[in-house]
Amino acid sequence: MSSGPHHEALVLSLEQLGQLSQTVSGHATSALAVASQVQTTVDQVATVSGTVASAATSITERVDQSTRLASEAAKRAQDATTAMRALAEASRAIEQITRSIERISEQINVLALNATIEAARAGALGTGFAVVAREVKSLALEARKATRDIDARVSTVFSEVERSVSAVGAVEQVIVQVSALCGAIREAAGQQAAQLAEVAQHTSLASQGLKAVTGEVERVAELSMDEGAVLDRVKTQVSEPLGTGGPSGSPRAAAA
Repeated sequence: MSSGPHHEALVLSLEQLGQLSQTVSGHATSALAVASQVQTTVDQVATVSGTVASAATSITERVDQSTRLASEAAKRAQDATTAMRALAEASRAIEQITRSIERISEQINVLALNATIEAARAGALGTGFAVVAREVKSLALEARKATRDIDARVSTVFSEVERSVSAVGAVEQVIVQVSALCGAIREAAGQQAAQLAEVAQHTSLASQGLKAVTGEVERVAELSMDEGAVLDRVKTQVSEPLGTGGPSGSPRAAAA
């Protein structure tokens, strides 16, 4: 009869083990649920990272295209500036030539005036020469008028060219700023793409590790369930003698 307390203690221990097994199984189930949620989150992070990385790559390509266009525009602006400066130099040269023509016209006018005076002194003999002198004087006046008109027009062209050069220079500066901004955007997008690639790599590693952990937790849950089933069977088998105990029902009592 001394085995009674030990038998009850064994049954109690089996019940405690069964409870612990259920607790472990419950925690394993909860861990599986959490792991599933974390896996879903990791997959979402991987998807978002891939999408953003693709967008960053697309941004980099578009920025490269914009940079090339800006460089081409800057080159064309420089060419336009060079051409307009050449036109400005030509305008200055024309202006100098017209001023020289104007000075010559003034000298011709003076000479024609002197010739007219001398022709008047010569009387009838100088009549033909006076006519020629008047014609020369008239032509000199027309030449001076034309050169002044040309000079005014050249001055206008020169002023417009200078304004155009200034405007193109301002555009060129803006293009340079845009090109620099494109370079900064490209650098930032490249850094973002690199960081996202690193995030994707770590996310992939985390996903693999999480899958391994999930597998182990599933194994623990299965073992806990198997252990609980075994403990239930053992508990049932151990409890049967207590339920049928007595002088007439126990094999050990009959043997005694």
